Amino acid sequence: EPNIKAICDNLLQKNVINKFERDSITQRMLDRAEMARQLVDTVTSKGNNASTLMIEALKQVDQHLCNEIERNLALANPTGVQAGAQGVRDSPPSKAKGSWKNCETIQN
Repeated sequence: EPNIKAICDNLLQKNVINKFERDSITQRMLDRAEMARQLVDTVTSKGNNASTLMIEALKQVDQHLCNEIERNLALANPTGVQAGAQGVRDSPPSKAKGSWKNCETIQN
C-alpha cells in the first residue's frame, strides 16, 4: 500500500520510527490491513506526540481518509465525549486525544 509506505517514510524522517520498524511494517508478506494495524500499534505505543505526527502524516497523504475517519468518529460518538472520560476503567483514554478534530487540509 503506497499510502502506508508514504506515512512510514514521513515518520522515519521525523525519527518517530526507525528503519527496522519501517521495514517490519511495510514487508511484502503483510496485507494492507495488517500493515495499517502494525503501523498504528507501533506509533501509538510511543505516546501522544508520535500519534499526532502520524495523524499529520495521514492528512498529508490522504485527506479524504482523514475526513472519513473524523466523520465516522463523530457518528460513533455524537456527544463528543472522549473514551475513558466518564471513568470507564475498561477503555483507556485515547492517546491522540482530540487529534482528529478539524481534519483541515494541510498546505505544503
